[in-house]
Amino acid sequence: MHIFVDAVSGPGAWERTPEIAKQFTRDNAMTLLGQIHETREPFTREAAQAIKAPTLLVLGGLSPPMFGQINEALASAIPNAQRVTIADATHTMNVIKPAAYNEAVVNFLRG
Repeated sequence: MHIFVDAVSGPGAWERTPEIAKQFTRDNAMTLLGQIHETREPFTREAAQAIKAPTLLVLGGLSPPMFGQINEALASAIPNAQRVTIADATHTMNVIKPAAYNEAVVNFLRG
C-alpha cells in the first residue's frame, strides 16, 4: 500500500497519511485487484459533455499534477461543473481533510 499511495499521491504520501486513512486503505486493498484487468472503454470528452446534472469536481491542493489535468479537462467539458480545491490535501482529501471536504460538498449541495 505504501508504494501505491506514494504513486497516486506523491513521494512520502504514505508517511504523511494519518493512521485512520492507512487503515481505510488497507481495508480496501482487495478492490485494487479488480482494476488490474480493467476492460471498460476510456471515459471520453463526449461522455463528459453529456453530463447534465450539476457536478462538483474536487481536487486536493497537494495532488499530483495528473489529477489537476484530469480535473481541468473535466471542468472544460462538463456543463454546470463547479470546481473546488482542498488546500493542503492529497488525492484522498476526504480522509486527510474531512471537514474541508465535507464543507465543500455541503456548500455545493445547498447551492
